[in-house]
Amino acid sequence: MLNNQDASHWLREVEEALGDVRTNMPLGRLVNTAQRAQLCVEYSAKAVISCFARPAWEHNPGSQLMTLIQENDADIRARFGEIMIQRLIQLAKDAADAAPWHVISTYGRREHDGARSWPTDLCTQANAQWLAELAERSFLTAREFITAWLNST
Repeated sequence: MLNNQDASHWLREVEEALGDVRTNMPLGRLVNTAQRAQLCVEYSAKAVISCFARPAWEHNPGSQLMTLIQENDADIRARFGEIMIQRLIQLAKDAADAAPWHVISTYGRREHDGARSWPTDLCTQANAQWLAELAERSFLTAREFITAWLNST
């Protein structure tokens, strides 16, 4: 364990971001929902990472989490079983999938023809809903893992 306090602090950030997602999605605040959902997924991965190492300073912690899952596979399996390994792998994938939305939901995107697409155009109901679902799933995995991990160390 790197630092119990860090894991708890990351989890607090996850809960804050997810609270914003849950508040803003029903109000149709799609850009804010996308931004906070992406951060929720990122923070969830970093919360788990902090149980093993210092999270890298980047918006896509997926590869760092995958590496740590592989390095700590036996210990994680012994404590949690195969299901948690699969959930952590899914969290790493979700972090990688959500990461581009940090930039997209903040700055938009330059298209191949040079035109610019704006966050308000890109953060559709479908995209915001998808990111919100990733955020919910990521939170549940991070919370369950960290709660059990901290109680077993």
